Amino acid sequence: MKFQIFIPTLGRINNQKTLAVIPKEYLKNTYLVVDYCERNKHDYPRVLVCPKKLKGIAAKRAFIMKKAESRYIFVIDDDLEFAYRKTVDNVKLFPCKAKQMKRMFKLLYKWMKKDKIANVGVSFRSGNNHVLKEYIEVGRQTTLHGFDLKQIKENDIKYCKKLQFFEDYDFLLQMLEKGMKNRISYMYTYNQGSNTPGGCREQRTADTQAKAAKKLKKRHHDFVTLVTRKSRSTWKGLEERTDVRIQWKKAFNQ
Repeated sequence: MKFQIFIPTLGRINNQKTLAVIPKEYLKNTYLVVDYCERNKHDYPRVLVCPKKLKGIAAKRAFIMKKAESRYIFVIDDDLEFAYRKTVDNVKLFPCKAKQMKRMFKLLYKWMKKDKIANVGVSFRSGNNHVLKEYIEVGRQTTLHGFDLKQIKENDIKYCKKLQFFEDYDFLLQMLEKGMKNRISYMYTYNQGSNTPGGCREQRTADTQAKAAKKLKKRHHDFVTLVTRKSRSTWKGLEERTDVRIQWKKAFNQ
């Protein structure tokens, strides 16, 4: 078993977009991670059920790391579509099929095992065409994470269960502050629809978003700035939101 794949999910029982694109040969080591209330609702055979009292995505991610049997794991949001470039300098994107998905996982696994990068991921589709490189190091990373758990545990990097949102930013900042860089592929991209029912949609409001942003600022005050943004999302109540601007490279260099 080279690596395991974990897909945290909530409220998307009949709409598993990410699971649908996982290559068949990887499914035997791929798990849906569900809240206790959904323990009997999924037809998929490999389901990791969170304890009844466990609440929030940060706690769920910490639970995954505790239960993982492999040194190398991927933790991926449940509502993603993937695309790829054919060459570095041609930014036209093509939908990933099984062949490209296998290449993507093999590349990220290689970075963790051979290059000793403890946190790897892929670019968000929006803005991917601005970077004419195979990858960048030390930068914003969300949604898909490859982790070398040995390095993570040795450096005492943990998810903050008090953060309702921005838990992945907090985790990455902890790494960078300890001199551990991440790496993001720009040969592959993900796209995510904020309007897909389920996930954190029901919990995210202007108030909860603001509280989480302020907590992140308090934990990493030298590198996090609070900002107000007009939301591109159509989520009701989030037309204007408190967000964060993060100086990733400053956190790493300092």
